[in-house]
Amino acid sequence: MIGRIRYWIGQQEKNCTHCCLWCRYYGICRSEVTGEEETGKGMRNYRTDDESGNQEALFQWAAYNMVRFPELEYMYHVPNGGKRDKATAVALKRQGVKAGVPDIVLPVAKGGWHGLYIELKVGKNRATDNQRRWIKFLAEQGYYTTVCYGWQQAAREIEEYMTADGMRDGSETGGRT
Repeated sequence: MIGRIRYWIGQQEKNCTHCCLWCRYYGICRSEVTGEEETGKGMRNYRTDDESGNQEALFQWAAYNMVRFPELEYMYHVPNGGKRDKATAVALKRQGVKAGVPDIVLPVAKGGWHGLYIELKVGKNRATDNQRRWIKFLAEQGYYTTVCYGWQQAAREIEEYMTADGMRDGSETGGRT
């Protein structure tokens, strides 16, 4: 395990202050890899009070976990949200950007699902009616869909999805909201 942590740090040309987010091996890494004393706290380098910071943290987590789940290389963010000037918004709409599409896509079939769609929320934000419509449609098409509050919940959902062995039983609606 320590070798894998050292390898990861070396590959990223970073130290623990840049790559340990919510790492379960943080104590090992701090004390045995860097020689620093264990503080008992995980590192946070992203703003976790906004959606973009949570997405950055989730994709950093995914990069670290590609050793366990190589398919995470294909996970991507759909850049439909965000504040834009009117001209850019009009141009993107003409190019096919659609409001309500979930934020994160993992196009990997597992457990009888065609893939995973995650709508990431932070704080008291809730899915809009349009987002719920998309989530329902995608679930009906055979995709696992979920609304996650924070990157840690999204990471747990991805782990659960990636380790799903059996086929879906048909009683599920396509995920969680």
